[in-house]
Amino acid sequence: MVGVLSLYADSAYLFVSAFAWHFFTKLESVEQISKYLGAQSEGAMVTHGRPPSGWPQYGIITFEGSSLVSDAGSYQLHNVWCCIRAQEKVSLSQKQKENC
Repeated sequence: MVGVLSLYADSAYLFVSAFAWHFFTKLESVEQISKYLGAQSEGAMVTHGRPPSGWPQYGIITFEGSSLVSDAGSYQLHNVWCCIRAQEKVSLSQKQKENC
């Protein structure tokens, strides 16, 4: 009898734990969506005063050991080395890491 009660109690505990984990995971997702919905949008796209579509036809931009530091003093980019040649397209994106 004690073994059966123990089995029931253990099963109930596992069920409640799994339900709570699932509930709080979904709740955190809703919080993230709410935060993103409240974020300010970027400014309007600038369509005037843009360079010609083939610009630049010649030249190169070189970064040699360049770093970008935030207002708080932490490195956002550190010791970057790259060359961007004429008519190459470059895209920078930010991947946010949590708990770093």
